[in-house]
Amino acid sequence: MFEKGEYVMYSCHGCCIIADYSEVEMDGAMKMYYHLTPIGENRTVIMTPVDNQKVRIRKIISGEEGKKIFGAIQELEDLEWIDNRTQRSQNFKNVIREGSTQELAQLVKTLLWKKMESRLEKQKFTVADTNVLRDAEKLLYSELSASIQMDLGQIKEQINKKLQEKFETLGV
Repeated sequence: MFEKGEYVMYSCHGCCIIADYSEVEMDGAMKMYYHLTPIGENRTVIMTPVDNQKVRIRKIISGEEGKKIFGAIQELEDLEWIDNRTQRSQNFKNVIREGSTQELAQLVKTLLWKKMESRLEKQKFTVADTNVLRDAEKLLYSELSASIQMDLGQIKEQINKKLQEKFETLGV
């Protein structure tokens, strides 16, 4: 069981702090619930059973691991780009649902890179890819923010800057 004040990654909500926990009566039985507050959403409280088997909840990465990923995101290997949009979307959604922080960083890098390429080639970046990118960024940036104690906006700005610089140095 996680402790009050701990940061955790909660499903598609991203990094949350365990604000509290309590016993709640549901269907005549007492059950322990976490009260989670997503990073950057101080007015939102998510209640989830401590023993919830349907939704993934895990401890966030260490500050050391966060700094390692943040510092080298532009050097990470891209995820495989699948030309079939439906298969690509499903593959990327699996990374969001089940992937590690490293895989999320690779996904964000891959999609931001493709977005830059699309802009350069005056092509559209698909709505599906835009939505996956938004979801992956939310998860990655919230976890990095909590693990390395940096503002969410700064995380996004610096990652975009690093990738743009790398993109330009490669002459893509």
